[in-house]
Amino acid sequence: MIQGYPEPAGVVAGDELVLHVSTTAPRFAVELYRVGAVLEAVGASERFAGVDVPRGSADADWGWPAYRIPIAADARSGAYLAVLRCFDDGGRALDEPPDLSTTLGASKLVFVVRPRTPSASILYKLPLFTYHAYNRADREPPGANLYFDSIAARDPDGPPGYKVSLRRPGGGTGALWPSDHALDAYGPPGDTERQTFEHWDAKMIGWLEREGYRVDYGTDFDLHADPHALAPYRLLVSAGHDEYWSEPLRDAIEAFVAAGGNVAFFGGNTCWWRVHVVDGGGALVCDKAGERPLDQWHNGVGRPENAITGVSYRGGGGLWFGPREPQGYQVRCASSWVFEGTGLADGDVFGADERLVGYECDGAYLDDDDRPTHGDGTPFGFQLLGLSRFTDGPLGTWEREHGAASAATMGIFCRNGTVFTAATTDWPRVLDGGEPRVVRITRNVIDRLSRRRGGQGVLAHAPAPRGDEVDAAGLAAAVAGFSSVIAIAGYRGNGDHHHHAVIATADGGLHAVEWTPGQPARRDVLPAFARATGPSDAPAPASTVTALAAHLDDHGRHHAAVTTDDGVVHDVWWTFEEAAAAFTIARVVDVDDALVAGVGRLVGQLSATAPAPSREHLAALVDSPSSLLLVARRGDGGLVGMLTLALYRIPTAHRAIVEDVVVDGAARGHGIGDALLAEAIRIAGERGATGVDLTSHPKREAANRLYLRAGFARRDTNVYRLPLRERR
Repeated sequence: MIQGYPEPAGVVAGDELVLHVSTTAPRFAVELYRVGAVLEAVGASERFAGVDVPRGSADADWGWPAYRIPIAADARSGAYLAVLRCFDDGGRALDEPPDLSTTLGASKLVFVVRPRTPSASILYKLPLFTYHAYNRADREPPGANLYFDSIAARDPDGPPGYKVSLRRPGGGTGALWPSDHALDAYGPPGDTERQTFEHWDAKMIGWLEREGYRVDYGTDFDLHADPHALAPYRLLVSAGHDEYWSEPLRDAIEAFVAAGGNVAFFGGNTCWWRVHVVDGGGALVCDKAGERPLDQWHNGVGRPENAITGVSYRGGGGLWFGPREPQGYQVRCASSWVFEGTGLADGDVFGADERLVGYECDGAYLDDDDRPTHGDGTPFGFQLLGLSRFTDGPLGTWEREHGAASAATMGIFCRNGTVFTAATTDWPRVLDGGEPRVVRITRNVIDRLSRRRGGQGVLAHAPAPRGDEVDAAGLAAAVAGFSSVIAIAGYRGNGDHHHHAVIATADGGLHAVEWTPGQPARRDVLPAFARATGPSDAPAPASTVTALAAHLDDHGRHHAAVTTDDGVVHDVWWTFEEAAAAFTIARVVDVDDALVAGVGRLVGQLSATAPAPSREHLAALVDSPSSLLLVARRGDGGLVGMLTLALYRIPTAHRAIVEDVVVDGAARGHGIGDALLAEAIRIAGERGATGVDLTSHPKREAANRLYLRAGFARRDTNVYRLPLRERR
């Protein structure tokens, strides 16, 4: 018997790989292979003296002996396989040669080599946290994970929930279930259980390397530990089943997108659970209990996963066991560059015979016209590209998280950077099988989003324009309404009686204009690019718009390709209804049921423990002469943000304090937080306040950037709180 585990699971080229091994053999050695287009042998270790050590508990460091293996300084970044081989004292092999047709096996370990100096534009992230959430090491005790025989965390000062160790065998190879039902019905004979490196990541990586893409590799933990790890890259790729994320990991990816980085999610059930990394990086804790688990992103955490992925398993569903009915994507918006070269038209279906949709899928909440409602946190500007309503039949019945409206929704959105989501776990499987439309879409996404420079704002497969030109006089009048114009794109759509233009200004603004000749123009700031072409919680970018191209698709959605001086092409989708949904700021003077419900929803996003305020509580707040409740509302009256301003006098000053600042997850990135603060500061000044104070937890990085941008300065002072309620 021989088993082992790497600690950590990632190593920089030129450093030492540390493996912890237990074996009954007198001696053992380690063979190293790089996983790519083929499994490539790259070296072997010396023969070490073997030590047989007892197994540990699934929630603890197993503490096996450590062995160090040098990694060459010129080793290529990649996913690697360490194969443990047993020998007797005379050097005779005690085991059969390893089966190199699979990365699975008790004597195999998955790890990553990171580059010492990043040079690729793409980073591929292995979902290490998800591997260990499902890891049982073997089917015998102590084979626990976050699903079966789960072990509660015992640290009274740590986060509550179930706990699994990263310092044990099986990370990426040990996701075993109590039955064979987890085997994929659509893989090759003997295909693997789903929650392993072999099933999705090895397929996606193999395709990338066969196609000749230059890729660097990392794990969840690398991004969790280093918030700047993504900075050298243009594109982050995640595939298959990337379900468990830590808060620092999510913060790093959201900051990457806010700074103009791109993400391609070729998977589903993404970012469903939050995990806490404890024991110095050696274990994970996740609270999954009850109707509102503390570590469910959209629920107990109050940060809908849609804000980073565009979609959620809440809007989708799953069919786990056995075969499925044919299920593919129906094309929406075939004019998108995503479909370039596929030959697909709106209404066509691809991937059905291959059962592309499944086994778990994500979706956006849609209205009766299949447009995102945004009530689930899906960002404004999310462009639906593919739709699949789940099909039940003799082969099985889907679990629908959103009832009859559940669907898988492939799509794309822009928040300075661009995010593409395939919204189905089985994308890598079908890609590996060579389905031509899936292959071309994947190429299109990776080619476009990984480009460092050279973008020209070109719109692929745009509908043919009308024969007549955009009204020149109207365009001139529209441009005259702006100062410091740096780029303009005028356009019309088939059957459209209006004329349109997108105008970029030197302050970073992007504006949509619509007019009919001889009538006043309608102007709106584009939601996806409001305030310096970036989200309100991101630093203002230094890049400037250098080129624009725009068109109106057959579904009435506008699309602009915005090229900035760093060569990045940003995609912005909108309708004037969305743009007109720009917010207004107002002081609350009356409390009604809609306000109570809206404030309760926002409080749930602000704090997982604070109760929703009652109608009476809000009425007392609104009626108090020393406090004001400011809210941001969309054009339809929906509540998208709030803050409370408290004003009071002391012998030495007239003070103002801002509390409970929150912007709805679906509406972030449009300057709402800035506008709320600006109004609070204005009122405080009018009331004679000598300054405005607020507090913010250091981990709320986006909020702290917002406050600094608004002119607040950090003070070196202590904050004390005495919880009176607990003293009664």
